Amino acid sequence: MFKAPLFLPSGTDFLPLLLLLSGIDAESKYKRLFFQYHPFLGMDQFPELHTERLHLRKLGVDDVYALIKYANNHHVSDNILNMKYPFDEPAAMFRLAYVVQGFKAKTRYVFAIISKKHRELIGEISLHLSDDRKKAELGYWVGEPLWNNGYTSEAVAVVVRFGFQELNLNMIAASWSEENPASGRVLEKNGFSMTAYTGTICHHAINRQYWLHTQQQ
Repeated sequence: MFKAPLFLPSGTDFLPLLLLLSGIDAESKYKRLFFQYHPFLGMDQFPELHTERLHLRKLGVDDVYALIKYANNHHVSDNILNMKYPFDEPAAMFRLAYVVQGFKAKTRYVFAIISKKHRELIGEISLHLSDDRKKAELGYWVGEPLWNNGYTSEAVAVVVRFGFQELNLNMIAASWSEENPASGRVLEKNGFSMTAYTGTICHHAINRQYWLHTQQQ
């Protein structure tokens, strides 16, 4: 996990939040309202990726409660830019709107990390594309109870493959805090190399040519 631009909601997506705060029963009407005002939540084109233990797909309304359960933890939020603690239902609604908006504009792909064993969301992983769509910033987090199980590295590997093979990216970059060395180990395991150091932030990257070379070994 590292500080990546994951939570930057747009003012045009405040309506679902206002509906929740006005007292509408989230349990019974939550899904209907979100699909009404955010139809892209239901589109089929969002990519789905699979590994032996994980299913990566679009974040949906049914993931809200697991999202809150795992994201409402300062050990998680401390390593992610703009994820505030406590993380509650309004924050989760902002998150859904942000994910939908990014996919609609094709500026970011934010995957829910679903554990096939636990059958629920256990984290997120995302690619934030540059303006020319040739580079991307990788961001990710996994809930603390699932740390040290290799889930993050497994998710990074398949998303990097998606970025180079499906999005035709030339480079994928990532940054992490020196207070979170486990994130650096995940990146290095997946072929990333350090490119710079800014204060306490380490910057890593992997280019398409090098990734293709590793796949031939």
